[in-house]
Amino acid sequence: MKRKLLFIDCETGGRDANQHAICSLGAVVLHEGFVDETYYTIVNDQAGYLMDEAVAIHGITSERMASEGKHPTHVIEDLEQMFMRHDMRLPRRVVVGAHNADFDISFLKRLYALVGADYDARFERRYMDTQALAYALEQAGQMELYGTASLENVCKATNVPLNRSGVHHAGEDAVAAAKAWSRMVQMVRNR
Repeated sequence: MKRKLLFIDCETGGRDANQHAICSLGAVVLHEGFVDETYYTIVNDQAGYLMDEAVAIHGITSERMASEGKHPTHVIEDLEQMFMRHDMRLPRRVVVGAHNADFDISFLKRLYALVGADYDARFERRYMDTQALAYALEQAGQMELYGTASLENVCKATNVPLNRSGVHHAGEDAVAAAKAWSRMVQMVRNR
């Protein structure tokens, strides 16, 4: 049986996980190319800052975070329950995937740090990055990006629908990244 992956996307208060809030988290369990489960929540990260430019991208305000968001402890509990349902138990650590993975993983680490949880004990150090794979496939002549390897362009190149209704949504973007990853892995397999 192939290892299950956890694809994530975060909407944030800015670009710096040391000072900006994690506003929402989308997570997808991907197994053998198929989405097994999805998760989405707004996070109540009152310790981080929100930039107006970031709020304009996703529409999540500090008021919304306070009224609709889950405390980081509860978000981590939800993730752990998801891992248990999918036999992603310790001692085997979870492999994370994302689009522009360094960014999203930095905010997942922030989520764990907010409650004193050990990210490194739970997740592999290595990760899957749809953006890096897209550039590699472009270089190999397997995929045409028509510009940068943004999530929008990667989804377009892999025929994955990206359902955005004006604002970014971590849940929808995590699903799109997971499906794009699966399609790109299939390109490699078919080569």
